[in-house]
Amino acid sequence: MASAVTSGDFLFALRRLLDPRTASRYAYNLWVLKHARAVSEGRAAPSALASRPPARYARHPSSSIPRPILPELLAHPTTNAAPASHRRGHGERLTRPGNYIANGPYVLKEWAPNDHIAPCPQSAFL
Repeated sequence: MASAVTSGDFLFALRRLLDPRTASRYAYNLWVLKHARAVSEGRAAPSALASRPPARYARHPSSSIPRPILPELLAHPTTNAAPASHRRGHGERLTRPGNYIANGPYVLKEWAPNDHIAPCPQSAFL
């Protein structure tokens, strides 16, 4: 079932990316955000990334000083929205066929790690 992407979905994705338990090799890309480095190094909780809840459809992360590269960093696929409710329902199997959420014209039909993926058109885009 389709649902609107909210700023909370982006915030969840950013917090997950920076959480040391995720061990993302791209976490350092977001160190320009306030508290991001402390979160990724385990010196602050992921909730420190935003001190107030974002407006439902706003996406305005803040940095400690102006960073012209921030829009480019936020365009990286690791910062895409990830609905927390879906993540909690599927856990580590989130990226498997049938569970993977796609915001584009294709969904994941088959995935053989280190071998191939097989996308198929999403019915909403036909």
